[in-house]
Amino acid sequence: MRLTNLLICLALLLTFSSCRKAALRTVTEPRARAEYVAAGACFSWSDSEKNFEEIEKRFDGLANDKTEAADQALVMLTGYYLGEHNDEQLFLEITRRGNRMKSLLQKQEQHPAVLKTCAPSLESENMRATIRGMLDQIDKGVHLD
Repeated sequence: MRLTNLLICLALLLTFSSCRKAALRTVTEPRARAEYVAAGACFSWSDSEKNFEEIEKRFDGLANDKTEAADQALVMLTGYYLGEHNDEQLFLEITRRGNRMKSLLQKQEQHPAVLKTCAPSLESENMRATIRGMLDQIDKGVHLD
């Protein structure tokens, strides 16, 4: 029953924003949650601004979730370009979560997650530099609000 509801919700995803929120809450696997956010980049090749707006909507749902699955999904997104604003929000959200993110970031740095998405992946050195920046901010106790 729950799987059926999820499939129906995913099918209606582009139409109903409340369904989007329900789908994000229902999908608990970190990789699936990260792919859901990054998939916003896949909608319209002609209007990348709309893609980034969609990613922002999806990201907000993930950012408001303080579970371990959400932590993991956020870290998986560090390997992808989600738009300048969204990448800044990702950096801020991860550093806000503090020390609990350190081991996840270190794992991502060593073994980056590969997501099924058309969002552009970052060069490994750029991803590692971003992760090192996050770790530095966490170590300093700086939360850039």
